[in-house]
Amino acid sequence: MSIDLVEAGFRDNPASCIQWIDQTELSMAQRHPAPHLNTPHVPGRMTVMRALSTIPVVAIAICLWPAVAQACVCVAGGGNLHHDLKVARERASAIYRARVIPAPVGPYLGTVDVEVLEVIKGPVVTGEKFILPQGGGGDCRVRFRGDAVYLIYAEPKDARLIWHCSRTRPMPSLDDAEWGWLTTGKLPSIPAAVQRETVSSEPCAENKKCTSKWEPPEALAADQCHWRAPDQARCTFTRPRVALSENTPTSPLLVCRLEAGRGDRYTCTVQKAPNPTQAE
Repeated sequence: MSIDLVEAGFRDNPASCIQWIDQTELSMAQRHPAPHLNTPHVPGRMTVMRALSTIPVVAIAICLWPAVAQACVCVAGGGNLHHDLKVARERASAIYRARVIPAPVGPYLGTVDVEVLEVIKGPVVTGEKFILPQGGGGDCRVRFRGDAVYLIYAEPKDARLIWHCSRTRPMPSLDDAEWGWLTTGKLPSIPAAVQRETVSSEPCAENKKCTSKWEPPEALAADQCHWRAPDQARCTFTRPRVALSENTPTSPLLVCRLEAGRGDRYTCTVQKAPNPTQAE
């Protein structure tokens, strides 16, 4: 395929572009495996490998421009965890739990070996093993981290295409609330209360320690947070605090720490009890 055809066919369709690059990379890796340390030197081999390694880089630069320059930006859900879970399940062509093992770096961004452990839906089979490309940065592919078990949501038209903006993430325990919903149909509980950290000086001056304290729990509105997992969220608080009503439960609750340099953005986790409301 010429560069002209790549550009004409993929510039307006980044997903197809990445899919084409994935297929090309895997094909090249199979036909031109990296030489073993004990492999005799073959004249011209390294020249061929260096030339092949530039193909995906050139292709992605052309067919994703200006998308790459803008990096990979995920559109957050509406803040309703239950709705987001249902949409993700319906949208995915495959959902499965798998062990992911990084393979030696390939000609582009490397690959991972995948062993399917359990399947929720889709054209994959428990025990099946295959290779997935991985990415990072602006290419919108998942950057898998180490030897770990992942909950994987595949893109709608391809069970081997995993997008960074999907709900794909590490899942070390079967007690995971999202996995429990997928296997039993019981939706995870959503906290009704949130406790925020406040910082005395933001940003802190150089060599000056900031002091922080925990505010009393307050009411949590659904549209304030984007849920990465049932126990993890990123929240933005721009409205005045709303006091808890008398009968609002405070366990579990969402506990939110201020992100550095972001006056209204917090990283939050679910925990059973609030933190003490005094200066730290």
